[in-house]
Amino acid sequence: MIAQGQAGIRAGAPAINGVIRSVRNIAGKDYATISIGSQDQVTRGMEFKILDKETGNFLGILTIDVVDANEAMGQIVAEPKNLAQIKAGNIVRTQI
Repeated sequence: MIAQGQAGIRAGAPAINGVIRSVRNIAGKDYATISIGSQDQVTRGMEFKILDKETGNFLGILTIDVVDANEAMGQIVAEPKNLAQIKAGNIVRTQI
């Protein structure tokens, strides 16, 4: 059984989809705010795959740090070449 707050990190995570609202750099780390939150079962520690909205290509991973009712924010981990492509409108999913 997956501990609460750990869903989305391992296989069997609920299928949750959203969209990146904004991307910003804070203290040298890249963060994104997404269009879904606790009302959509998003929890701290969840991992989302970031996909290009045009091609569907995998761009990186978003790990959630802060969750509000209707949005969440987390840190982005991506290859430098993919990081430049992560922007508002890209898709985030717990499962691909």
